[in-house]
Amino acid sequence: MKFKKIKYLALILLTSVCLTLNSFSQQNIIDSLHNVLNKTNKISDKASIYNQISYEIFQYYKDSGFYYANKAIEIAIKTNDKKNYSEALYNIGLTYHEFQNYDSARFFYHKALKIDSEENESFALICTSMSQSFKMNSRFDSSLFYANKALDIYQKSDNKNKIGRIYLLIGVIYRSMGIYDKATDYQMKALKIKEEIGDKLGQAQCLGNLATICYDQGDLDKTLDFTKKCIKLFEELNNEEGLATSYSLLAGILMAKNLPEEAIKYFNKTLITYEKINFPTGIASVYGNLAIIYESLNDFIKAKESFNKAIEVSHNAEDLLSETIAYINLASFYNKTKEYSLSIETAKKALKIAENINALDEQRLANDVLSKAYFNTNDFKNAYLALDQTMLFKDSIYNNEKLKQINQLQIEYETENKENEIKLLNKENQLNEIKVFAKDKELRSHRLFILIIVFGIIVLAIFLFVVFRLYRQKIRNNSILEVKNIEINQQKETLQIQSEKLSVTVKDLQIKNSKITESINYAKTIQTAIMPSEIFFKENFKDYFVFFRPKDIVSGDFYWSSEIDNNIFVAVGDCTGHGVPGAFMSMIGNTLLNQIVNEKKIINPAQILNELNQGIVFSLEQHGDSDFSGDDGMDITICLINKNQKEITIAAANHESLLIIDGKSELFEGSFFAIGKEFGKSIEKEFQNQSFKYNDSAKIYLFSDGYYDQFGGPQNKRFNKSQIVRLLNENSNLSFSEQCLKINEAFESWKGNKKQTDDILILGLNI
Repeated sequence: MKFKKIKYLALILLTSVCLTLNSFSQQNIIDSLHNVLNKTNKISDKASIYNQISYEIFQYYKDSGFYYANKAIEIAIKTNDKKNYSEALYNIGLTYHEFQNYDSARFFYHKALKIDSEENESFALICTSMSQSFKMNSRFDSSLFYANKALDIYQKSDNKNKIGRIYLLIGVIYRSMGIYDKATDYQMKALKIKEEIGDKLGQAQCLGNLATICYDQGDLDKTLDFTKKCIKLFEELNNEEGLATSYSLLAGILMAKNLPEEAIKYFNKTLITYEKINFPTGIASVYGNLAIIYESLNDFIKAKESFNKAIEVSHNAEDLLSETIAYINLASFYNKTKEYSLSIETAKKALKIAENINALDEQRLANDVLSKAYFNTNDFKNAYLALDQTMLFKDSIYNNEKLKQINQLQIEYETENKENEIKLLNKENQLNEIKVFAKDKELRSHRLFILIIVFGIIVLAIFLFVVFRLYRQKIRNNSILEVKNIEINQQKETLQIQSEKLSVTVKDLQIKNSKITESINYAKTIQTAIMPSEIFFKENFKDYFVFFRPKDIVSGDFYWSSEIDNNIFVAVGDCTGHGVPGAFMSMIGNTLLNQIVNEKKIINPAQILNELNQGIVFSLEQHGDSDFSGDDGMDITICLINKNQKEITIAAANHESLLIIDGKSELFEGSFFAIGKEFGKSIEKEFQNQSFKYNDSAKIYLFSDGYYDQFGGPQNKRFNKSQIVRLLNENSNLSFSEQCLKINEAFESWKGNKKQTDDILILGLNI
């Protein structure tokens, strides 16, 4: 019996598998850390220990992982400790990642990256985890972006161990995408490094992945060779999880060699270990392969049960590629059992997921199954359309296959040349043989002449028979073409009607889009109207500029001003989100500031921020410890200018500003927590003032993070904070209108043809 080839074997992954953990040893480490914690009086050291406990415990106890990370966050906020704050956010992300909640994991990874903005090895570690989470959701472009980001940092520091890990990860991503040449290249690079540094576990991971890639390409001999080497290393390491994955590869080879009972035995051994360590991708892989074996053995009940288990496990783990393949194989199974309506329904589910993750080969396979199902239900129109899509995707994949064919032709060409050389060497022997048989030739010639005549008669008879068959086939084909032409004409009429309906729908959408755009443009007019006027800045400052560039039509960045009893107030805020949601938040912020300063007459900047924080929490009903949907708020700087006393007082929430006082430059960094509820908790916050005296002149630059978060430049990196501070300092002696031009030129040069990342606001004031 012959088994179907599927792309369903699990890779030996970089993180979830091949790490043998000793829970007893782990508990000893945690107990030891608790003892150190009880003896430590220094509060900053406690934050670091809490982070260590969170990292050691999250794989076993999800709630405890969160608990200790949040304890570290509370201390880090009080002590303004950005390092431990970033590390705690990363640990929360790892906890979500371990329990397959990849969206929440990326939320906290992103926050950690924003705080740990310097591109060092800790930044690279977070990028690696971000890449892995995107890979688990089959978002391969984003996964490659963060993996290459980490690789660039490790290459600069020449960290061979980490470089090898990233090569291995990139190889895994390319294999999941079906780009096998690049997958092999990166796994070989990783293997070379792992051999150089003597990392046996890393070597086993690379060999296992190379075996899986060879299996996907149908090279069973190489698959078996890599698998044996892999098993040997895992036996030396006594690594149970690694052996389980290697057994899965071995079972796949046995399946391809038509040894079903042996394959089932090894798959079941693998399944026990995967369920023990809760590895959903591997579990789905085993169920998918078991289903195919049972189908080939005509045990349809077990086959269907295993297919559905593969789909269920893949779906729960958000492993979209495995889920797609499971749906395709189940749809093919329904075709075999003549349940065509179920086949169509299942294949459409597979096609939808494959389109979302841009998996070309899976789209081709899903369309192929659809075409067969439609044909068997006599729905020739949809069968034709699905078959057309199958051929389209086949052409897209053709280039990879073409390269293999060229290599094969080259081998055949070289073989033919060698054969010609052998013939030339044997020519002399052949001539001698001809002389020996020359005497017999005359005797055989007469007999040969008779045979030629008989053979000619036979050939002529065959020729006449073939011509007659072709003539009858032509008549039959003409009849079929006539029927097909009628069907095609009917399809053209149907398509014409659908095209007309689509045209009406497009026009309707254009009208609706136009109305929405008009509404948002009107909202922009309202938002512009509540911003401070030019008159205010001209009356109160020697010079000024406003560099304001919303990402969309309206903005989540805003600026605000007021004047009470010769006290001039200026603020720049950066609200959560951009576009319409951000604009709503900016309106709330503007309204609350007017109430706090103009109505309540509160003029202390730190107290204004405390009141604003309470106002946001109350306005958005962020009471109690709820989900992260209540994390809306803003980063903001409040600046009070007293011209009579020649004094500037500033308070800020997760914001920075640049002051140039009497020719001396100083970067002011406020509290690093924002306005509003954070991480599902109402954390107690206390904002602080800082005052600056000036004699002759002072220049103030207030800015949001949109400018320095912009990606661009030759390596597509962020502009970063240090560059904008340098840009403002270098141009501070120019007029403020010229400074604004320089800022715009630098931004456009950096951004190039990339999309704008966020809303941008820079306010420059000359007192």
